[in-house]
Amino acid sequence: MSTTATECAGPWFLWDFNQAKVSYGVTYLPGTNGDHQTIGGNDLWVLFDHQDANRADWSYAFTNWLTQAAQDEKWNLAMGNLPLRASEKDSAVFRDTDKALPGFAHFADNLVNAKKPRPTIKGYAALSKVYGEQVAKILQGQATPKEGLDSAAASADSELADNQ
Repeated sequence: MSTTATECAGPWFLWDFNQAKVSYGVTYLPGTNGDHQTIGGNDLWVLFDHQDANRADWSYAFTNWLTQAAQDEKWNLAMGNLPLRASEKDSAVFRDTDKALPGFAHFADNLVNAKKPRPTIKGYAALSKVYGEQVAKILQGQATPKEGLDSAAASADSELADNQ
């Protein structure tokens, strides 16, 4: 039996789809008037100021090393995560990841449309979840845009209020 479904997800789903042998395709969500923006995840590399120059120096050195292309390819791209920098799309590891996880390059190409970072506030994960669920319902014809977005806004307001 063959079924068709729509899933609003990101590249983190590709590995699971591949493991489960799910036949899938990847496309952009619709934009407005030719403007297709997407969210950008916040990759925060935080170094705490312990008022210790030696710790600060080694913390910076380690973070600098960890975010270099060679480490990003080994510990990030190879696991199916998007690259930290656009130049990594030319690497053999990137090509291998896209071959193993079809659609991976499509997500990486879409990073140019990430124009506003996601906020780093309490409750954002819950807000993001209800919004994604409602967008999926709208795209599947289970709700009108107004119904879905009104529902998402009400749920998001509740989630944000609970996390104040």
